[in-house]
Amino acid sequence: MEHLKKDCIVPVFKNNEVAISHTEFVETAINAVSASLGNVEITRPQLRVSHMVKGRTPDALHIPTKELQDHHKTIYYERVSWVSKIPSQTKIINGNEVSLCVGGVKSYSTDNLQGNHSVQRFKVFIGYIN
Repeated sequence: MEHLKKDCIVPVFKNNEVAISHTEFVETAINAVSASLGNVEITRPQLRVSHMVKGRTPDALHIPTKELQDHHKTIYYERVSWVSKIPSQTKIINGNEVSLCVGGVKSYSTDNLQGNHSVQRFKVFIGYIN
C-alpha cells in the first residue's frame, strides 16, 4: 500500500479527471465492510499488482530514455487485487474452520482512460475461506 501511495501516479482520463486510485479503492471498500458489519476488525490487505506502466513527466517528453533521471520517471500498475480477513467472523463447516474474507480487483484497462471520464469498474467479493 505504501509503495502505491508514495511512488505511483494516479492515471487521468483524456479530459484530466483523476481516476479512482488503487489505494482509494482498497481503503474505501475496507471502511464500507467494517462499517456495515458493525466496525469489525479487518486484517491488513494483502495486495498483488500487475502490468507496470512506465511513463515520464511532461518536462521530460523530449529526453531520450537512456538520459532520463529518476525524477522524470513515473509508474503505475494496470491492475490491483487484494484480500483481507475478518478474524472475528469464523464458522465450523464440515469440521473445517472457515473465516470471512473480503477482497476486490480494480483494473485501469476496464476504464476507458483514452476517452472522457466514464463509469469506472471494479469487482468486490465477500465470502468464507477455508
